[in-house]
Amino acid sequence: MFIYEELILNRYDISVMEMVGYEGLWGVLLSSVLLMLTSFYPHSFIGMNDNYMNAITQMKNNHHLLIGAVITLSTIGPFNYYGSKLI
Repeated sequence: MFIYEELILNRYDISVMEMVGYEGLWGVLLSSVLLMLTSFYPHSFIGMNDNYMNAITQMKNNHHLLIGAVITLSTIGPFNYYGSKLI
């Protein structure tokens, strides 16, 4: 991933923050599409479908899950920024 980021930074006139933002945007979009597609595909080995709406409901009802998600997101952002800044 860092090699691809280095190619983008060298090839195009783009700031590190802009690149990290695009990386996050594409990650959210692709993950959302994959989650929606997998929610309709039955997993025979566990007998259930992925249910992203149930996950969102669980995060609303359990503040520990929400805090864990916020901490995860807040650590991934600086990791990507400083990792790309060193390139």
